[in-house]
Amino acid sequence: IYPNPFTGQFNVKITSDGNAPIDLKIFDITGQLITSKENLRFEEETMMGNGLQSGIYFVEIKQGDARKVLRVIKAE
Repeated sequence: IYPNPFTGQFNVKITSDGNAPIDLKIFDITGQLITSKENLRFEEETMMGNGLQSGIYFVEIKQGDARKVLRVIKAE
């Protein structure tokens, strides 16, 4: 994920050895789902975060049984 912190939007580039589709979800600091994208492919770069208010967010990346959560910060 870059840039982090971000002011407009951020890029997510996923590299994976698997072929299963990838799902991305953005949650706010309280755990509320803000947005999601589904059925992405590995090596695909995705832009997200446009329109978010300043604050801390969590990006969940899931592929099959694998799951990773990353923290991103939206600066003013």
